[in-house]
Amino acid sequence: MKVESEVGRLQAVLLHRPGPELENLVPRDLERLLFEEIPWLPQARREHAGFARQLEALGVHVYYVEDLLRDLARDPELREEMVESQLEASRLRRDPARAAVRRCLLEEVPPEELPDRLIAGITKEAVRRWKQTPSLSDLTAPLNPFYLDPLPSMYFTRDHGAMIGPNLLVSQMTHRARRRETAFLRTLLRHHPLFQGVKAWWEEPLPTGIEGGDILAVAPSALVLGLSERTSEAAIEVVAERLFAAGALREILVLQIPSRRAFMHLDTVFTMVDRERFLIYPGIEERLRLFRLAFDDGRVRAEETTDLARSLARLVGVDRVELLRSGGDDPITAAREQWADSTNVLAVAPGQVIAYDRNEATNRTLQRAGIEVLEIEGSELVRGRGGPRCMSLPLDRLPLG
Repeated sequence: MKVESEVGRLQAVLLHRPGPELENLVPRDLERLLFEEIPWLPQARREHAGFARQLEALGVHVYYVEDLLRDLARDPELREEMVESQLEASRLRRDPARAAVRRCLLEEVPPEELPDRLIAGITKEAVRRWKQTPSLSDLTAPLNPFYLDPLPSMYFTRDHGAMIGPNLLVSQMTHRARRRETAFLRTLLRHHPLFQGVKAWWEEPLPTGIEGGDILAVAPSALVLGLSERTSEAAIEVVAERLFAAGALREILVLQIPSRRAFMHLDTVFTMVDRERFLIYPGIEERLRLFRLAFDDGRVRAEETTDLARSLARLVGVDRVELLRSGGDDPITAAREQWADSTNVLAVAPGQVIAYDRNEATNRTLQRAGIEVLEIEGSELVRGRGGPRCMSLPLDRLPLG
């Protein structure tokens, strides 16, 4: 498996089917669990199944996180490791209830149900009988019912990591609400046969704040990284130093975007749709800052630059690139469609993308430019603030010829 470009023909992808974790969302926890609204699960599942069917119709191998985890859960030792990694990444790291939760998961939950239960969340009520005496946490259950929170953002698998060449960078999530998601990916990388031959770029944790939605592979030896609400300067500097030192890259372009929820990742405002064409939300252009990182005499050198199109052309290795602006020519439409992830399209081949059908003006802009737009329904999926790119972690793409 290897990914060298955002637009190489997609061969294999990792998804997660939305599940009971969405039904365990309650209004008081929306902000903490990084949601604005509560999706309707049956419709969200239908929409996600339509997304997967579209990928499969294109010949893409679709793998599901929960199915791969079920493969591992059959092995008692791997099942125990899976549970331990989840507890370690949770709020229960030093909680007195940790031992009872562990026993509940390993002794009561059937192995084939374990991944779904971990993702859906573990309630205090489910653990009660495994505790020797009632505790304060039992008395607070009506207002705080979970020992392990649900993971409603799990279906945004892009954020879990990124294939950079033949190896996988596992994200270091900014918010605790999502850190258990990447623990699943680390478990799969270590033990599942699908990842045989794939290595982590490094094993030790990165500085907090590097997420897959801020990582765009625009050429075999060049990345665009977003400096955003979810990805930090410190993490970018460590990633740059290690990838440069390993000879994996020659240049990185960092795009700094406003640190706000509406633009949580770079791919909510900017994506690559063809060999030399990019889709951008026009409302962000005047607020971008650009920084070029290169490796010089064993050190990362950073310098500010100003011309986005010229910088991208340099990265891709062409004379010029074209920036396609979302929302047509109407700033109101562009802003409204950006909120519905109009720029968060998934390139499945050069000049061919999957997009939400609701973003009509942006899709017409792409079509007029000769981009083939494969539309999917996403009225419930979008409530989680992510589009087709967010919902997919590419594992393998063909190199560009």
